[in-house]
Amino acid sequence: MNFPIISNETWLNKVKTELKSKEFQDLVFKIDKDINISPIYFENKSDVSFPAIKDWHICDIFSQKNYTNAKALNEAILGALNYGADTILIENMDFSDQANIIKGIDLEIMDFWMTTDEGFQKLKTNTCINYKRIPLNLSKPIVSELGNGLKLFKQNLTEQQNSIFVIEPSDDFFLNIATVQSLQILVKNLTKASANNLDCKYFALISNHVSQNPIEKAVIQSTLKALSCAISGIDSIAIRPYNDTESSRRITRNIQHILKMETKINKSQHPLENNYLLNNMVQSLCQKVWAEL
Repeated sequence: MNFPIISNETWLNKVKTELKSKEFQDLVFKIDKDINISPIYFENKSDVSFPAIKDWHICDIFSQKNYTNAKALNEAILGALNYGADTILIENMDFSDQANIIKGIDLEIMDFWMTTDEGFQKLKTNTCINYKRIPLNLSKPIVSELGNGLKLFKQNLTEQQNSIFVIEPSDDFFLNIATVQSLQILVKNLTKASANNLDCKYFALISNHVSQNPIEKAVIQSTLKALSCAISGIDSIAIRPYNDTESSRRITRNIQHILKMETKINKSQHPLENNYLLNNMVQSLCQKVWAEL
């Protein structure tokens, strides 16, 4: 069946009729200063190529200070790998214990990260690869946060340093997606201009505030944040456990397993590619941030 083409003006009139006494302008909201988002969008042809979803890594986080010795930490890491984590991040690591911590772990088939004073190290069998850390908190004013992060990225390019964006998502589902996608588009443009082959990673680090929320609410919040990061094309997602117990770690890992195995979101090219709202948010962010770089 061929449906008649309805003009944009007809749709706008329909919306205004449904609003009755409420003004259309009252539904416009801001994602940052000078970036207004309309409650309705129409098709907008764009040359912007949106990043595709990746089969992201499920990361488990450990802090060495929470374990009595290197052997106990090693056993916890092996347990996490056995139950589905494929990436490990160690905070506060005592490098003198490294051999005991990584015992029995094949560093060539997984990502094993360690925090350092300046960033992250990816540990391989016979070497370490250094990455300069670029923190991004998506709950802060987004244009200035993206701009500051990209300035650090440009500095890393100049200094011939690999970069890793450590992204803390906000509670705004669509803004998380638009921001991380805008970030990747802008990084790609900056990398083209520099013509180098440095590596850049996007790492989502999801924190929880169980002391302020029931654990059930924290699980829902973590799931929505993880889903928004997955759709945005992130490389790795780590959800901090609600407490340092294996039960809590299992919950945070299973959030990502369910997203992968039940929704198959990691097999999608891009489920929101023709979302006009998202497309306009990405274009507005890219234009505003690029103009300020």
